[in-house]
Amino acid sequence: MKWLLIITMIIIFFLFIPIRIKVKIHYDFMQSHGFISGYFFNIRLFLFGLKFMPNKIQLEGKKKNFVFSIIDFGGGKSFGEDYFGCLIKLLNLTHIRQLSRIGFEDNCMLSCLTCGALNAVFGSLTCVAFGDSETPFEINNFPNFLYKSALFGFSSSVDITIIKMLLALIQTFSKKIRSVENGSK
Repeated sequence: MKWLLIITMIIIFFLFIPIRIKVKIHYDFMQSHGFISGYFFNIRLFLFGLKFMPNKIQLEGKKKNFVFSIIDFGGGKSFGEDYFGCLIKLLNLTHIRQLSRIGFEDNCMLSCLTCGALNAVFGSLTCVAFGDSETPFEINNFPNFLYKSALFGFSSSVDITIIKMLLALIQTFSKKIRSVENGSK
């Protein structure tokens, strides 16, 4: 009986312990290409090329490409897309960092003014989006005086637990079952 209690406590501990994953997004608007990567204890979990298209986000891997639509116009989503959407809603943000490097080659004043405007815009958006939250948000915008550039980067740390992954799986299954019962495939 004692061993059963110990094993149960260990399983419950691992179900509810948060797993911290750091996600980095770097995007160059001049070349319209970037990358997204994820880390767990400085071990890279994934690395994808990133390209924004009208109404779509394309992730380019070594073996396979993924396309996610931003706005769904009634088309059926796959199970993986539904699961990913449910999982995103259950994530806890622990830290968000925005950085950019803006440059207009020979116009230093415009580079500095643009960085200042971006600080104001992102600061206002932060107050609106995370007003009551205690999530730390860091904004860093730097002017580039030598080159023409529009580089943007976001990094975030998120906490997820195994129980939330299972909850997202159950929500996705129930959504798929309800859609099959209502007649859609």
